[in-house]
Amino acid sequence: MEETGAFRSLARGSANFELFHRLGVEKQATNAQLWWAFLAGLPVCWWLRRFTRTPVFSLVFSSMAAGFGLERLRLADDSRYFYPFAVAFTWAALSGVATYHQPYADWLKATAPWTRGQIEYLFIGNAAIYFALDRICERLPSAQVHVVGRAFRFVIPGHVMTSLFLLGLNANSHLEQRVFDWLLPSVACVFAFLSIPRQMKNFFVSGLVFFAIGVFRLQQDVFPGRGGWPVLLLASGLAMMIAAANYAPLRLAAARMLRRAR
Repeated sequence: MEETGAFRSLARGSANFELFHRLGVEKQATNAQLWWAFLAGLPVCWWLRRFTRTPVFSLVFSSMAAGFGLERLRLADDSRYFYPFAVAFTWAALSGVATYHQPYADWLKATAPWTRGQIEYLFIGNAAIYFALDRICERLPSAQVHVVGRAFRFVIPGHVMTSLFLLGLNANSHLEQRVFDWLLPSVACVFAFLSIPRQMKNFFVSGLVFFAIGVFRLQQDVFPGRGGWPVLLLASGLAMMIAAANYAPLRLAAARMLRRAR
């Protein structure tokens, strides 16, 4: 397409919107030439798929078609190439919007002035979107879509707790800082306990890491010079670990004590 000179007009008349121009490569094809080259190659990719009976040739095809549709056509080996593209581009698109799209920050500031348009709140909003996508994927009758839901679930703890941590660091008042100092370990505990029923290791690990960060922040900002409460917290954690390791004997002992009390 680049050699034929077809579709050479720049997108919106500006080189800044063209991928190859921004990359600074020697041969600067336009976006339109790139997409038409993909479209022209699709029949060849499909023929190679049928001729070799190898689903790897569906990689390009799947990146431009709906993976769920391919799966419904009983082409599960082909559809699995689409889902990583879908997840990666969803992450990139939502993160890019939260980071660089100033109108959304302006809208947030106008709607909720107390946020001051900070992008951390937009990332928390993205986490809510990922949670909704995870719920939707879980309800669909497809094992591959369930994996997609778990991929969205993987980034939720980092989006929420990293944002809370940064909001605490950038607090504009003493009260706001105190709110985030207490909110971070509380939310971290929620993530850690939510991980137990479904064995979500990323929720558990992220929750423990940010809980430790939250305790450190509390020690610095709320309880400076008071070492008793973190020591008590550590002792409680060790006691719970010992109790969990001896759960069965403790349960039997508690049952015996209840029978004697009756």
